[in-house]
Amino acid sequence: MASSVSSPVAVVINEVMSNNETTVADGDGDFPDWIELYNASDTAAELTGYQLSDNDANLSEWGFPAGTI
Repeated sequence: MASSVSSPVAVVINEVMSNNETTVADGDGDFPDWIELYNASDTAAELTGYQLSDNDANLSEWGFPAGTI
C-alpha cells in the first residue's frame, strides 16, 4: 500500500553574508549581502509570498521572488 502522506519541507538558512565588502561579487561587480537557503527535504518548497527582514518595524522588507527550491 502506497502512503499518501508527503514528507515535510525543511528549508533552513544555511549560510549568511551580512557584510560582504570584498568576498563575493555579483555580475555587476557589486558586493551585496546574501543568504543561502537549503531545502533538506525531497519536496520542492514554494517561496512565493515569503519575506525576510532584519527590521521589526518593516517585516516585509524583502520578498522572495516567485519560485521553488
